[in-house]
Amino acid sequence: MLLMCVGLVVSLQSERKVDPGRRTTRAAASATAPAAETAGDGDWRQGLSAMLGRRSGQSAVPPGAGAARRNVARFIADDVVPALRDIAEELERNGRVVEIDTSSFTAGIAVLRDGQEEFSYAIRARAYHPMSFAFSGIEKDDEPWQTRAEVILRGGLHKQLPQERMNRSAIRHDFIREYGKWMGW
Repeated sequence: MLLMCVGLVVSLQSERKVDPGRRTTRAAASATAPAAETAGDGDWRQGLSAMLGRRSGQSAVPPGAGAARRNVARFIADDVVPALRDIAEELERNGRVVEIDTSSFTAGIAVLRDGQEEFSYAIRARAYHPMSFAFSGIEKDDEPWQTRAEVILRGGLHKQLPQERMNRSAIRHDFIREYGKWMGW
């Protein structure tokens, strides 16, 4: 443990020694860059691409990610949104006001009572490469991308499930379970 602490202190000190040089390099680069008002349409895009670490000609989407993202968007459109609409219809029949918010990768429902948000429930679907979190430099092109459905309640991320386990029926039942827990059932 002591050796680990010493190693941490040494590495933090070495980072501090390198950091001032980086700051001056960035400051010098920004001082020589043209003003934003004079930049043309292409300049800001090139600057943004450079900032994100992409060179022109490189694909912004890693191999295999496009199909996984389309799968995620289809899951939101075909399963999550219809399930939330079913829930909204039933809640409105029972005197609640409901708002549904959707995007390509997220869909959520907010239950309102007397104009105030009573409960919120959202599902965010994500596509990820299994090795990209721990070992980002070791990605294999032949390894398939995976998808995951994340249930988000008012307090933040609540649980993560494989997308295959979440269909319309499972979403409706999960909403009922979470809403019931919130109401104290």
